[in-house]
Amino acid sequence: DNTQELLLEFIDPLGKEIHASRGDPDMLVELVGILAMLDIPEFNFEQLVIEYELIDFIKSQLQPGAAEDDLILETVILVGTILSDAACAPLIAESGLVDIMIDLLKQKQEDDEIVLQIVFVWNKLLYYTSTREVVLRHSTALSFLLDLMHDTNDTIRKVCNGALDIIAECDEAWAREIRLKQFQFHNGVWLDMVLGEDAQEGEDLYTTHNEPHGYYDAGRIDDEDDLVNFDQDEAFFMEDDDYARSGRSVIPGDREGKPFAFMALSALQH
Repeated sequence: DNTQELLLEFIDPLGKEIHASRGDPDMLVELVGILAMLDIPEFNFEQLVIEYELIDFIKSQLQPGAAEDDLILETVILVGTILSDAACAPLIAESGLVDIMIDLLKQKQEDDEIVLQIVFVWNKLLYYTSTREVVLRHSTALSFLLDLMHDTNDTIRKVCNGALDIIAECDEAWAREIRLKQFQFHNGVWLDMVLGEDAQEGEDLYTTHNEPHGYYDAGRIDDEDDLVNFDQDEAFFMEDDDYARSGRSVIPGDREGKPFAFMALSALQH
């Protein structure tokens, strides 16, 4: 829209001011927030990232104890926004940011907003054929996604499952692991329901049979394809040249349905 286009005039001053404001976290979170909200078709993020050394800046802000949570959140959102430009994907993938975000997720796993944006970044890296392997090589990142596939936050769960769908299509070993986790979850729900209705009957399922009950026999996982569906629309997996810009990475709405992305336009007045 017009507001977005007007921001183009301030891109260079913003890039310079970000480095000049490192000692002022309040100003810094405003400036990073402005860049993170950019949603301009065909914008050259690669030039912006290289000219103002934004990857080094991002890495410095995501180190343990380097920034407060509000700045961390906007910085992770900025990474997702930068990934709207396919040319930036290899820059992010080769920078070591996946490892940094794994450590960040360990530290901030109780913060739904930060978790959501980290998963969104991994999701975008998985979209690109040139960077997909970087995420697939990180078993810790994939294990986190498995843990989050049934998160109580609906938005985290949806973004996580989107990433797992890509992984399942690209790696058969992880596809089996994902199916197993899905199978175990559905069995757990069924067992909870049975045990809740009749505790004694539920106990008998464990104690009166020498073999596992057929319903929750993990050995039958290959026959349980109906428990998870990895079919995707043909456009879901895209080559780099076909990747459609998705705009600002933040997905509006936290667990209470309130927007958690703010527009840091006030910095333009200073």
